Amino acid sequence: MRSPSLPVRFGALSVAFMISVSAAWSADYPPTAEGAKALLREFVKPGADWTALSKPLQPTTSDYATIFEAQTAAKVQAAYDPAWKAGQIVIKPNPGQTEVLVEGVPTAEVRAWTPKAANILPGGWAKMQGEIKEGFTIYRFKFVEPGKTIGMAYDGLINVNGQWRVFPKAWRVRETP
Repeated sequence: MRSPSLPVRFGALSVAFMISVSAAWSADYPPTAEGAKALLREFVKPGADWTALSKPLQPTTSDYATIFEAQTAAKVQAAYDPAWKAGQIVIKPNPGQTEVLVEGVPTAEVRAWTPKAANILPGGWAKMQGEIKEGFTIYRFKFVEPGKTIGMAYDGLINVNGQWRVFPKAWRVRETP
């Protein structure tokens, strides 16, 4: 993994470089379940900087528009951008959770809310049936202790526009007026 941290003394140049490195980091992993798992293993490494690892997973306006129907894309972005900007969205395991479990479901199955979708994703995603576009895979993942299957769970990891992004519990925008 490339380090997103550089000495401060390099000023604006280091900031620009740091942004380009962190933006490219999530593209280093293929758009597959194994790629998702490899990316997420970075979070369970000793000394992992969860804030720095989470930041490149922030969706762009283009990512929201690519994944969701137009009206929903704007709502999801409006709901989550302030939390991303404030550093409130940080993916991290709990102490002792050193393994990663990953399951994916195609967005076509989310749109149809098939038994597979219902088995993998939280039920809230059923509210997104007509709001999410087909052609992608949504991954749910857990950080777990060795040999366990219960742990810190997240959902909404999607490879979009050549980058891994996370749309955590995007369905919550359907619960607010």
